Amino acid sequence: MQNLHIDTLNHVNNLTYMEWVMQIAEEHWKKIAYANIISSYAWVVLEHHMYYKRPAFLGEELEVSTWIVDYSKFKSLRAVEFIRKSDQKQIGYSETNWCFIDQEKQKPARIFEDVVSPFFENE
Repeated sequence: MQNLHIDTLNHVNNLTYMEWVMQIAEEHWKKIAYANIISSYAWVVLEHHMYYKRPAFLGEELEVSTWIVDYSKFKSLRAVEFIRKSDQKQIGYSETNWCFIDQEKQKPARIFEDVVSPFFENE
């Protein structure tokens, strides 16, 4: 963490967590999804829910993990968890509903098997 992440209460700013949620979601998508799908489709946020459990402070290191909880025709529910490395305590947890869109049409697209299968291969 850096000074720019800290708010007036000397802990990580709420907006910083949301930026991290967005960043890890995009990184996860680009790392696992097939290139031809990434080039034609994208995700837009429908809603975020952030659950703050404990404050995090300047100098602390956090582990951030993400996974797909569930999906339906056009939507996917993604979770993100923040764990403080020093004591392995959960700092926060988020769930975000995303809508799958066709980049060219700028409209929702049906989630097909090749979109989700790479994210569930180890299950």
